[in-house]
Amino acid sequence: MSDSPWLLLIWIWWIAQDDRLSRKIEKRLMDGAESLAISSVSIYEAVLHIRRGRVVIDLPLNEWLHVATVEAGISVMAVNDDIAANAAALPAHHGDPLDRMIIATALYRDALLVSVDGQFSRYESLAGRLLSGKD
Repeated sequence: MSDSPWLLLIWIWWIAQDDRLSRKIEKRLMDGAESLAISSVSIYEAVLHIRRGRVVIDLPLNEWLHVATVEAGISVMAVNDDIAANAAALPAHHGDPLDRMIIATALYRDALLVSVDGQFSRYESLAGRLLSGKD
């Protein structure tokens, strides 16, 4: 599998070296077997959470984004028309359309998806492609 898009919490916990990140996920991310990537949707979600005060950062936003992606060696995968169409066609197991966009990105890129969201396991198409923080 190629790059691994991961959800906002895991990305932020990884950057902040937060102990809420499970040892299993931390070990997998650190083993270097796969390159690390996030969906561009996660950038959108991060900025919303930062602006709403749900996530606190210690740098100006643009500088933090640079540190949290470029300096951390994390690439950002853009959403294209195929990903958007596939996200809209996914079963609505998950009520959040942005999370369906992340799922569609992982499927399109044939990537491992790392998540702490229990709803993701309901998607049969993620079988063998989902590393859950709950496992």
